[in-house]
Amino acid sequence: MVMELIGEEEDYRLGMDYLLQSGVDVQPLSKDVIWKEERCTHCGACTVLCPSGALIMDRETMKVSFDSGLCVACELCVRPCPPRAIEVHF
Repeated sequence: MVMELIGEEEDYRLGMDYLLQSGVDVQPLSKDVIWKEERCTHCGACTVLCPSGALIMDRETMKVSFDSGLCVACELCVRPCPPRAIEVHF
């Protein structure tokens, strides 16, 4: 499960302590998904699998766009991309 935690530093620390004491394994998300627009053929294969809406198809222009701020690094978009325009960096 991928979760984003935000808030005041003290609340964040207390929340993390609670999760750890409850036996939840916690690890930081330390990978980035990179979309290489110059390699993209705008086929849209990635957009139908993106659960966060980070990859979307503009229906007017039929062009794919990527919002890295919405990406949860689930990697579902990587394998179906024919020109390999999506990469994961750790």
